Order: sequence, then structure tokens, then C-alpha cells
Amino acid sequence: MESPFSMRVLCVSIATAFITLPIAALAAIPAAKTPASSLPRLLQSRPAAVGSPSDWVGFGYDTARTGYNPSETTIGVSNVGTLTKIWQENLGPANITQPLFVKGLTVPGIGTADMLFVTLAGSSGTAGRVLGLNAATGGIIWYKDTGARDPCPNTAAQSIGGTGTIDRANGVLYVADGYLRLHRYSLTTGAEAAPWPQTLPVDGRFWHDIVQAALTYNPLNGALYVPLSSGCEPNYPWLGGVMYYNTTVPTAPSVKVMYTEEGTLNYGGSIWGFGGVSIDPLNQNVFFGTGPSQGGPLEDAYLAEKVISLDPRFAYNANDVDAPTPPFTQGTDDDFGSTPVLYQVAGCPPQLVIKRKDGILYVYDRDYLRSGPVQGIQMSQPSTGSLGGSFIGTLAWDPIDKYLLITSADDQTSAFGGFPAFQHGITAFSINSSCKLQLAWHVTEGAATLQPTSDTPYSMPVVANGVVYFGDGIGNTLYAHNAKTGALLLKKTVAGILFAPPVVTNGRLYLNDDSGNTYAFALPQAARAGALK
Repeated sequence: MESPFSMRVLCVSIATAFITLPIAALAAIPAAKTPASSLPRLLQSRPAAVGSPSDWVGFGYDTARTGYNPSETTIGVSNVGTLTKIWQENLGPANITQPLFVKGLTVPGIGTADMLFVTLAGSSGTAGRVLGLNAATGGIIWYKDTGARDPCPNTAAQSIGGTGTIDRANGVLYVADGYLRLHRYSLTTGAEAAPWPQTLPVDGRFWHDIVQAALTYNPLNGALYVPLSSGCEPNYPWLGGVMYYNTTVPTAPSVKVMYTEEGTLNYGGSIWGFGGVSIDPLNQNVFFGTGPSQGGPLEDAYLAEKVISLDPRFAYNANDVDAPTPPFTQGTDDDFGSTPVLYQVAGCPPQLVIKRKDGILYVYDRDYLRSGPVQGIQMSQPSTGSLGGSFIGTLAWDPIDKYLLITSADDQTSAFGGFPAFQHGITAFSINSSCKLQLAWHVTEGAATLQPTSDTPYSMPVVANGVVYFGDGIGNTLYAHNAKTGALLLKKTVAGILFAPPVVTNGRLYLNDDSGNTYAFALPQAARAGALK
């Protein structure tokens, strides 16, 4: 898949040599997973802790990748239509990552300030720049340049392709750059202390790897997850996978590496989903989907094109992996270019939902991946040759109305499985008494993609105070709808493509576009006090 923008575990103390566990030893490690279904319900829906509730510290707000901000009370259904742009800054080249927000930092020379953190992609100029902005004004407080590297000879250089993540308690921002370096910047100054940055310990044969998905930090155990992928297919080998950093001792971090195709004759198995990995909010198990295998006859060889779960110790168990089988699978390109969204409703087991490039939305009981998907809904054109493939990205989960919200950039020509022929736009599903998805509402919205590819998706939706927001990709337009009814509440066109989802928090909406612009919107002064859902 091309993205827009013997498994081996390597246990590394940065100052020591690599220790390699063969696949037989890994298989012998007991999987000490705690099923989420056995845990108290109150905690099952609680995202991993953050500093202030207004802080937006990683892609999709929380580590379950729900896209739901429970703290927003200012902007709501009754007044979102009055949002007004308060500032816009063009910061450089392509901006395809979600901005991050932290409230109430003590900034040298300024005092207390809310800050917005932005990273720039692209291959020239300020590509690879990391910026800390004053969220009130858009003014630059600090910036760092990391540069760009060409991982595939004679192609465009790569810089920062994945959203960073914030450790609020320690006041640092983690970012992976195009040179496979992992940075740890001070939130308030951008300073970086030794031994950072760390060079990601990729296999030396596979320097074609890059990071194109979000980093994920778990504040409950200090784990930092870095997904690996590459845009070099099919000409240059690489190994997709996940790196797990233990950051509890930042001066001596340790790392484990799981390669999805290591020990086979193949390569590939990238993690493409914009959100990287997701984490169960209570038992800390890690979930992700993978891309295709290369170099062999089967795209789904070994751990490629699978949904995978790891326990908090980063151990893999054969019961915790699945690839959907007929009658679900269609098309010829079946990457999981998506990050699982984790959710649960009363009376149902813990579940996850994930998109696949065959145009199908899959639902799993997340404690029993090996049992296969419990539901599949055809929502988009399957990927066939050079067409299709736009059914990528991440969903949102609204735990108040208990709706899953999903965007799609193209039109289905036929109805399947009792569902309508879905059109481009946004869809809400509720969960019925059988724990299956049922259609709540659908709105045809945005720029239809007549020839969809993996370069033309809509953004992930995000939900706050009864409103769902999304960008329509190449249509350059931001939409806001009533999350419960689907009614259109806001439509704003901006200068560039909207691949990245907005951030809605602390009475503001922040947005990045693919032309390097960052925007801030707020309510008119007279309307600020009365937002009601």
C-alpha cells in the first residue's frame, strides 16, 4: 500500500548490545493478557490519563483512538455554526498531521500560556520542522528543524509523516523524523537533553523504513509505541512493525522491536493507519492493523494484512491475530490502512472496529481476534489495481450517544447485507442488542472521489459536545454535523487539502491543511457563554 503522506524482538538498553530472541523463544512466552471483559465496566470506557482534560496529547485524543473529547463544553450544537477564524499561519510545506494542544504551560519569557504543537511534512524548505505555538495567537514560541531523507533512491524525500505524542507529566513531546530519529522535546522550550534523539534501531538491511503513522504514549506505564512502514514498495525491501520504548527512565530508555515479516522470505507488513496503534484503556493491550507482504506470492503472508493484539509486555500470542476470510474479503488489495477504535456498550463484550482497503468495515470482539470478525459491512469500493483504496483512516466513537462515526470518500454502486449503497460523506452506526452495528443515519457530504486511491481519503471524524467534525480531503472543506441526528451545522472551506482531523478543545477549533496552514476558530464573544448540546 502506498500511504499519503521468525518475528524478532530486540531488547535494547541504549548503552548495551542487542539481545535477540528467536521465534521459538518468543512463542514460549506466556501471553499474560487480561481480557477486558473480565474488568470493571466503569474503567473499560475510561481513556488513559492525561494532564488537563482539555489537553489533546495524541492522535484521536485518547489511546483508544476514539476521537472523543469529553471536556469540551463551550462549542456545541447550538452555536458551532458561528465559529469565526481568529488566526491563520502558513508555517511551511505539507501539514498532514493532527495538531496537539496543552493547556496552562509556564513558558519562559511569556508566563502561563496554552500551546499548540505542529509538525511539517514535505521534502523541502521547512520540511521536518517541529513548532510550539502560542495557541491564543498562532505566534511561534519555538521551532526545531529535523530535515528530510530519501529512504527510496530517486523518490521524494520523507520527513515527519506521523502525529507526535505528548507525555504531559514530564512536559515533553515525542516526534519521529525522516532520518529515523526519535526526539524528546521540552514542551515549553523545544530543548532536547542527552541521550535524545535516539536513532530507531531498525535492521541495518532495511534502512528504507520510515514512520508514517502516529506515535502513542501510555502515561499509565511509560510505554511509547513507534510504528514502522515504508513507501518504497515494491522495489526496496523493508520491514514494518512496532517499536516499544520504555521511557520510565528517560536517561536510559530501553526498546523492543516487533517486525511483522522477520524470519520469512518476505518483507513489508507496514503499519499505515494514521493513528498508529491503539491501547485498551484498562488492561493496556495494544492493537493495530498491518499492510501487505512483499517479495512472495501472498500479500497476507505471516502477519501481513492482519489485525493484531499484543499484551503490555509486548508478547504475541497466535490467538491474538486475525485476517478476515471469505465471504467478507473482496478486491485485490486488502491492507488495513486504519487504526482500530476500541469501544464497549453495556451488555456487549469489549469490541473494536477497523477499516480495510477492500471497502469493508470490520467489527471484532477484541479479546477473541482469532475467532474472526463478528460483522463486516461493505461501505466503499474495493481496491482493484490502481483504483479504490480510499477506505483508510480512523473512525470516532461517541460514548454519550453510543454512535460509531465513519467517513468515506467514494460511492458504493450496490447495496450489501441489508445496508444501503453508501455514498461519500459521513455515517453513524448504533449498536443493537446483538452487539452488531445498525445504521443510525447517513449524510452524503463533501467532495466525491470519482477515482478513489489511498491519496484521497476524508479525515478521521472527531466528536465534542454533541458535534462531529471532519474534513473532506481533496475538497478542502471542514464540516460539522449534529452527532445524534446528522444535521449540518457548519461548512468552512480552507486553502488546502484536509487529511488531518481537527482538534476541538478549550473553546477553540484548531486545524492543519496540506498547504502548510494552521488555523484557529472560536465563537464570537457574545456567543461564548451559552453553548448547550
